[in-house]
Amino acid sequence: MRAVRLMDGRETEILPLEEWMRELVPRGEHLVMVGLYPLVLYPLDAPVPDQAADDEDTDTDEDGGDPSNAGKLYLRYRIGDELYAGCFVMRCQT
Repeated sequence: MRAVRLMDGRETEILPLEEWMRELVPRGEHLVMVGLYPLVLYPLDAPVPDQAADDEDTDTDEDGGDPSNAGKLYLRYRIGDELYAGCFVMRCQT
C-alpha cells in the first residue's frame, strides 16, 4: 500500500514506525519519508476531500484562494479511504 499526498497527488512508500517514533507520536500509524525527513502519519477523524476541493484550497491566484492551505495539504495524506496528518520527527543523539 502507498500513501498519497493531497497537495500534489504524489504517491509515497509507507515504511514501518520505529519505537522511538511511537513514543513521540502515540497516535502514529505509518511513516513516509519526505526527502531525508521522516514524517509520522496519524489518522484524522475527517473525510478525505475530493480533488476539486484540493485544487481550490491550494489556489494562489488573486481570485480569493487561500495560499496558506497549501501547507496544510503538504502534511495531509490519503491511505486507502482514510485521511492522515503528518508530524515530522527527529531523534537527538548525545
